[in-house]
Amino acid sequence: KRLRDTEEKYFRRIEADKKRSQEVLQTVLPSDIAAELQGTGRVISRRYDDIVIMICDLVGFTSFCEQNNPELVVETLQKLVEKFEEIFIKFGLMKIKTVGDAIVALGGLNRYSSNAVKCCVEASSDLKAIANSFSPAFDLHVGIHMGSLVAGTVGKKTIQFDILGKDVNVAFNICDISKNNQTLLSNEAWMCVRDVVPAKSIGLKRLKSGLEMELFEF
Repeated sequence: KRLRDTEEKYFRRIEADKKRSQEVLQTVLPSDIAAELQGTGRVISRRYDDIVIMICDLVGFTSFCEQNNPELVVETLQKLVEKFEEIFIKFGLMKIKTVGDAIVALGGLNRYSSNAVKCCVEASSDLKAIANSFSPAFDLHVGIHMGSLVAGTVGKKTIQFDILGKDVNVAFNICDISKNNQTLLSNEAWMCVRDVVPAKSIGLKRLKSGLEMELFEF
C-alpha cells in the first residue's frame, strides 16, 4: 500500500509539472505552436499568406525608461501590455512579441478571418485609448499591412517564435512614418475594408525601404 501511495503521489507530481510546463509554453508561444512543440519536440517553419500584421509603437517610452528606475519601468510596461493583451483577445488577434517600444500582433495566423483587417483597425482605436489614458500617458503609432510571412521557432536552448519576410518589414516601415495616435493602412489592407472602415488616402509615400506605397489614415 505504501508503494502504491508513493507511486500515485509521484504520478500526480508528474502531471502537475506537465501542466505547469504547458501553461508556461502557452504564455510565450501561440497555443497551436506550443501544442506542436510538445507533441513532436519541434516546430516546422511555414509560409502564411493573407496575414494582417499590426505594429504598435509607444511614443515617449524610451525617455520614460531613461528618467525612471527599472522597477517602475517594468511595472508600467507590464500593466500596459496586459491591457493590450485583453484587446488582442477581444478582437481575435495574436500578440507575437515586443521589439523595443513596439508590439507586434497578427490577424489570421491561427485561422483565416475575412475581417482580420477590420479587427486590427478597431483594436487600434482601443489600444490608443488605453495608451492615452495611462499614467503617464503615451501616444501610439500604428501601422497595418496585409501580406505573407514565414513563421517558426528560432533557437534551441532559448526558443522564440518569430515572423520573417518583406511584408513584416513593410508593416514596421508604415508604423515608422505614422504620426502620434495615427493608424495607417497599406493599400493591400485598405482594399479589404474599404466598404466598412472610414479611412482617407494620404497619398503615395516612400517607405524607409525605398518602396513607394499609397497609405490610408484611419
